[in-house]
Amino acid sequence: MTAAVRALILLLLPLTAVACEDSTVADALPWYAETFGNDDLRLSITLSDTDVRTIDRVAFHVELSAGADIGGVELDIPIAPAPEDWPSAGGAQHARLGEFRVLRDVGEPATLTESGGARWSRTFTLEPFLPGEYVIPSISVRANAAEVTSEPIRVTVRSVLADPENPPDDVAALRVRTQLDQAEH
Repeated sequence: MTAAVRALILLLLPLTAVACEDSTVADALPWYAETFGNDDLRLSITLSDTDVRTIDRVAFHVELSAGADIGGVELDIPIAPAPEDWPSAGGAQHARLGEFRVLRDVGEPATLTESGGARWSRTFTLEPFLPGEYVIPSISVRANAAEVTSEPIRVTVRSVLADPENPPDDVAALRVRTQLDQAEH
């Protein structure tokens, strides 16, 4: 097995674990996957989908790899408290990452790599609230004199409600909407 295949498998395993834990998380295979940096300091970002509905949850995985000679690593993930006017889920106030609510934040302990470096990872379960364009902000990591920063990720969040300007094309959706209209009258 090549190192690239092994790295891909290691990158995907946390996403499949999150998907198995929570059946409402969007597809477990990443829709967005990008790696920044080099062998000495590498930041890998995966996102389960970039086009979701307001009822979907998104798996966001951050993995940091540092070479054996890298020390004093500082990872900056811009998580902020949720605004007070956000509805709480079960009475609990959640943090936010960009416009997303953070439902779950699972960090893995650091592991040593074959080359003597270290690898850390965190997986977030994110939930949108309203339809629109969301942005997951840049993630950055600093170590010694090196710095690596990811690009912001744009996510489209669509409403699950029917849009009167663009009625659904499929017959099942039309049938449900018709039944709801008839029930109201």
